[in-house]
Amino acid sequence: MSEEGMHVEVSDREPVLFCNRVSSLRALAINPVYICIPSNQFPHLTHLYLAKISSLFLSRDVMTLLLRLLSNTPALQYLHIEGFTLKASHTATIGTASLQRLRALTCGSSDLASALRLLSIVDIPGDVVIRLDRLDLCHATLFWNISTRLEVATEDEELHLIADGPRSGLWIQVECVDGQWDEWLSRLCTMIPLPSVTTLQASAVNQHIIPSLIRQLPNLTKVAVRFNAGPLEEDEDRPSHELASSLYATLATDLPHLEELVLGVSAADPDKLSPSDLLSMAAARSERGRPLQGLVFDLLDFWPNMEVVCPVSPNIDLFRKAFTPVSEHVRDVQLLQDAGACGFELRDMWTMREAERYWRIPNRQTPNYRLFWD
Repeated sequence: MSEEGMHVEVSDREPVLFCNRVSSLRALAINPVYICIPSNQFPHLTHLYLAKISSLFLSRDVMTLLLRLLSNTPALQYLHIEGFTLKASHTATIGTASLQRLRALTCGSSDLASALRLLSIVDIPGDVVIRLDRLDLCHATLFWNISTRLEVATEDEELHLIADGPRSGLWIQVECVDGQWDEWLSRLCTMIPLPSVTTLQASAVNQHIIPSLIRQLPNLTKVAVRFNAGPLEEDEDRPSHELASSLYATLATDLPHLEELVLGVSAADPDKLSPSDLLSMAAARSERGRPLQGLVFDLLDFWPNMEVVCPVSPNIDLFRKAFTPVSEHVRDVQLLQDAGACGFELRDMWTMREAERYWRIPNRQTPNYRLFWD
């Protein structure tokens, strides 16, 4: 409902829509929400869309009003919120709204702290998918349910993070002006329970990020790392060998349950993957009685220079020669080409067509699974 079409009973305390004749309502969209957050009971509401939530125009704090509204929607299945203000994250709210039928929650064009504050005031079942998209970074504490797979990619100011399991998931796409994701991700274990994560898919150009994540994931059985995410020019001074070496140094001593390592790389030269350091890591794990069972190299096409029209395929024989010695310490070594082995993918669970049964969300507000190298 737009500002022009909204009919509100004016009261100093409790704004009510449509003279409270809304008991059979199934879907409600309010844009902008700063006009009011209604106090009606919505016993049958399944779809709720709220846009432009601001505390500047409301007589009470946003989180308290939002908690009251959500508490009045026990049948809610799909919640989409756009435009939280920073002030929303600093309000003290007591209690939670029980949304036991919720299937999906989306929060976009907000700051991360306010979006996470929203999660703290709802009591939701274990099979919900949560998408926090197009957010600005603010330091905040996060919680989430049991996840078995963690997908992290960073480049410059952007962070792509998905933590999901068989039936539930948390999705975060956020920007940080200074691009200092290493510090934020080093505290991830204080925000998300990580012991249940067994698979890590990661890509980063900061050599400290992936080792920091690994130290927080003691039960990993599979690690898949994509080096040099994004268009790669071979004449650039990208420290991929440093990224690889820092990864191997961590794997040599950590992750007692690790079985498989997958490395995706856009490069012409095997030295980009530091073969000698990889061999040392594999040997160290064997000596400790925890050898890798599988090692996969996925060789990706690369751009040798800016003049070429199409990317070039690497010389697989060159890589095979460089990494043959590691097979002495790893049972199964595979060299593939553009096989998608690193496993970044959008799972079917994130496709929620029913969420737009009553309206069409604009493309700019729809969470978009975007990877920096696509």
